[in-house]
This record gives sequence, structure tokens and C-alpha cells, in this order.
Amino acid sequence: MSPERNSVIVDLDDTLCATKRAIIARANRTSLDTRYNYQMLRPGYVYDPHLDEIIHQTLKDPSFNPPPFIGALDGVKLLNENGFNVYIVSSRIAKYLGEATERWIGIRGFRPHIADLRLRPDGQRSRGFKLIIAQEVGAMAAFEDEVQAAKELASQVDHVFLIRRPWNTNFSNIDHPSISIHPSFLRAVSTFLKEQ
Repeated sequence: MSPERNSVIVDLDDTLCATKRAIIARANRTSLDTRYNYQMLRPGYVYDPHLDEIIHQTLKDPSFNPPPFIGALDGVKLLNENGFNVYIVSSRIAKYLGEATERWIGIRGFRPHIADLRLRPDGQRSRGFKLIIAQEVGAMAAFEDEVQAAKELASQVDHVFLIRRPWNTNFSNIDHPSISIHPSFLRAVSTFLKEQ
């Protein structure tokens, strides 16, 4: 590992934090007409104003504190203990969700183990945002739960560790040598560290 290439980026929502699960649960508790599922949160799905409002209200809610996935904090600690600068990255807009996101990072114990939290500036498109951060920090690896983001990041980093989730089970269209699929973030970190 060269000293100038010791940075990694880690997606926040649904790589570390069970955000979609919590949003779907909240949406289903408040809806009388619709039963929401993970597919409805995918880009390009039919717009649903109730779900959109639930997403924005939920993420801004100071009491919203979904649990991290099992092993998420341990994985970040391992990366940090092994000399990696860990950048947690999210497409959440900093202007609206920065305070809530910082609060979650602090409450859940991640803050002492990361170099920085990077959120999307207002007005910047979410597509490609993580790629920009990967370039800025010189990331050598990325940990991600979304297939499209993983494909974009594969053009910039040496290895993308795609975390298997209920909404990304179709991997037939992933044909990239630097993307590997893992059952959990902690397992992905273990694999990454063995490769070093």
C-alpha cells in the first residue's frame, strides 16, 4: 500500500446505516392505501408524493436514528486501525440533512474513526457525486450498496466492494473485474484487508 493511496470511501445509507429499511417501515405505518417496498425507492420508479414526503420528513427528523448494520462500526474501526483514511460519503444534501447526518455519525460512534463525512452540496446532481469525492481524496477502494454507483466508482478506484442488499440482488449486468459482491460490509472490509 503506497502512503498516498490509503483512502477509502464508504457509502452511508444502506452500506452502514439501515436507512431504506427504516424509511419503508415508517412509510407503511403512515399509509392506508399503499404497501411500500424496497423497489419503490429505486431511481426511475414511479413517483409517489407520499413516499417522497416520508423520505424527506424521516431524514430531517431529529429522532430518526436507525441502527447501523451489524458489523458496520467494527468494519470502519478495522479500516482506521489498519491505517486507512475512511471517508463516509452520502448523496444526502448537506444544506438540508447535514446536521441530522452528523448527529447519526456521532451517536452511533463512527466520528472518531473517520477522516471526514462528505455530503452532496445543494445543486449538485447525485449521479457522479461519489466519483468526484473518490477523485478528490484519491480513494483506492469504495464500499457501496447501489449497483449503478459501484459501476461509476469502478472507473476511479482499484476495487469496489458491492454490498448485497434486498434491492440489488440481480448482478447479471455486472461485468467489471474491479467490482466484487459481498454479503456484508464487515466481510467486504475483511476481504479488502487481506488483499493489502
